[in-house]
Amino acid sequence: MIPGLDGDPGLVRAAGPRLFRGLRVLPFDHRLDPMAGGIEGLAERALALLDADSGAGAPAFVCGESFGGTAALTLARHHPARVRGLILLSAFGWYPSLFINSAQVGLA
Repeated sequence: MIPGLDGDPGLVRAAGPRLFRGLRVLPFDHRLDPMAGGIEGLAERALALLDADSGAGAPAFVCGESFGGTAALTLARHHPARVRGLILLSAFGWYPSLFINSAQVGLA
């Protein structure tokens, strides 16, 4: 599970067992992540956490909350064989275009 922009997996740790009964939840803590490589780099580091897990051979459900949804979408786009399904919570369900400028998304 990839948390939102603050990267704090606390909410994931608290709600994960109830939300995903019967599944093992691997929270991705990216609070101190330097964002090297942008969203693609963050997705690669989330994949590294998934690959380091003992059950790494099987495709996984990847859950992204808020900004973490973009990282989850990126992970799925670049590594579709590793993703069994996506669960997006309070996230936009589309992959941001490289051609959208910051003013269009309200970041100006």
